[in-house]
Amino acid sequence: MRESPRRLPFARILSTRIRDCLERINARVFQDNYPELLMWIYIMGGLGSVGTDDQGWFASMLAEAVRWAGTAEIRDLEIMCGDWLWTKLYVDTLSEGFWSDFEGALGGRGMVR
Repeated sequence: MRESPRRLPFARILSTRIRDCLERINARVFQDNYPELLMWIYIMGGLGSVGTDDQGWFASMLAEAVRWAGTAEIRDLEIMCGDWLWTKLYVDTLSEGFWSDFEGALGGRGMVR
């Protein structure tokens, strides 16, 4: 997904399927056992949903996961999610809307980039 343009229908379809799956599981169990994986999944879903109604949902879920893990900065996410193929392309001009929604979901605390 990270190699295809995020505005293609494939990314949106994948993002919708990710959300559908996440809504059927107990995310708290994954948060406790695999926090980095769950944050990466929220990021992938969020980046794939840029410009859709799902973008805010993924941003809110990532903010909740970040608060749960005690993470406060983008570089912390980079470190935590680095094993899950983190790339600087996750934080670029195409994804600004997602990260802005994410910062808003953090309650204005903001992320240091």
